[in-house]
Amino acid sequence: MSQVLNQAVQSVLTLFIIGLVGYIMARWYHLDQKVKEFVPDLVINVTFPFYLFYNATEILTDKDLLPMAREGLAGAVAMTLSFVLSLWVAKLLKVAPRRRGVFCTAFCFSNSMFIGLPLNMALFGDSALTHVLAYFLGNSVLFWSIGNCFISLDGVNRPTPFISRLTIKKILSPPFFGFALGMGVILLNFKVPMFLTAASKSIGEMTTPLAIFYIGVTLADLRWKEVIFSWQLLAVLLGRFLICPLITLAIGLLFSMGPEGSRVFLIQSSLPVMASCSILAGYYRVDIGFASLAVSVSTVLGLITIPFFRLLTTLI
Repeated sequence: MSQVLNQAVQSVLTLFIIGLVGYIMARWYHLDQKVKEFVPDLVINVTFPFYLFYNATEILTDKDLLPMAREGLAGAVAMTLSFVLSLWVAKLLKVAPRRRGVFCTAFCFSNSMFIGLPLNMALFGDSALTHVLAYFLGNSVLFWSIGNCFISLDGVNRPTPFISRLTIKKILSPPFFGFALGMGVILLNFKVPMFLTAASKSIGEMTTPLAIFYIGVTLADLRWKEVIFSWQLLAVLLGRFLICPLITLAIGLLFSMGPEGSRVFLIQSSLPVMASCSILAGYYRVDIGFASLAVSVSTVLGLITIPFFRLLTTLI
């Protein structure tokens, strides 16, 4: 167990150093807004699609597709139950209308891509990829449908319907197409040329350092003197680090998920608030301050909770 804890700490420290570089760059060199917007755009639109394509064609087989779909369904059920529970908690705590959608979305959805992908690959290796993708796809679809819809209901603009052009656009994103293309290659049994495989690998390998670098950049903007811990923020943190992981574990048992899948899902469900939550809050002009605070504080606390949850996975 001490070896597992040491591995978890080492993995977190590795990612921490990369994030620290981003933090220092943002603090010392005062990165402008264009640079801050360029990094996530580069990851989401370029490096991550190549990463998914390479790993899908090199690691996955057609035999992995059905189990991955089953795990994705289990994750979706767990997230839906968590969201329903968050609505009840929001009512109990009398969350203000302009904050309710942000509160429920932050409570339920984790940062399964920017943090979850590099972290799980560092903790569990390449074999974790199918489980990471299963959770990520369910998390992404539900966030951009249910989460997007509920946040828009609190905004000053016209509410976005459950299924809208924005929803479809966000779900059918470049990472989705990168993964879908990889799945097509597998199903057609097509041999990818070596030069394309090498290029995809090189570009995809930039995903982890750039994603963690960006997390450090965003934390540099957090003004700790203005952080006020309220019952509503504490409820979001409890949802992220306690309630959602417990629900996910229970649903995993119900779906008879294997040990490795359960471990990855436990880590994925216990990660900080999804970064896009604050983006949607700004887009719909709702409580962006609370959204940014939830993202930032949960990300910092993740440095403490991640080794703890990795230790818990040894009991699965």
